[in-house]
Amino acid sequence: RSIPAEETKTNHLVLLARPNVRLLLAIRFLPTCYWGTATLLIPLLIYRASHSLTLAADYSAVSLTIAAVTQLITGRLADKFGPRRPTLIASSCVAVSAICIGIWSDSVAGLFLFGTTGAAAAWSVSTMMPRLIDAITGPLEKGRMVGMAHLAWSLAMLGGSLWGGRAVEWDAGLPFFVVAVGCVATVGCLVIFFRRMERQQVIG
Repeated sequence: RSIPAEETKTNHLVLLARPNVRLLLAIRFLPTCYWGTATLLIPLLIYRASHSLTLAADYSAVSLTIAAVTQLITGRLADKFGPRRPTLIASSCVAVSAICIGIWSDSVAGLFLFGTTGAAAAWSVSTMMPRLIDAITGPLEKGRMVGMAHLAWSLAMLGGSLWGGRAVEWDAGLPFFVVAVGCVATVGCLVIFFRRMERQQVIG
């Protein structure tokens, strides 16, 4: 439904009371926990497996380059098909990548392949955030919603990095298996989110 102007003069607590807002914050938070873990650990694991700082740097350059191109493609697909399919596909790819990195955490090839796939997918999910925020907020509250979403992102990056740095001392794959649970949950949150949007006729 469209949001009347009088409903847009809200504070953060009022926004948090909305189920759609809580879903969106979960969608922002959970895969970013993976990204915090991956950003810290994948270059370190590549170095551990290859003993090459150059290879670790090459991974960062390649993954960010491919992610940048993927974001352009994701935006184009969203314009053509709407945000549902690109966001669900990208979120599913993040979950699969996290699981595969956990399995092949001692393989340079596996870390390169699934790390790059995960980076591209995670940035694609991020690309969809403005579209999703626009769907659930009125014109006078979008800024607050963006701020809350960025807070969720920052907390997830912090938590993912701290978790990864501690858990990797126990087992290299463990950090990724744990954050993969959140990534799978993200897909479920998205399904619920888009069903609610469809019922409210906000997203076509």
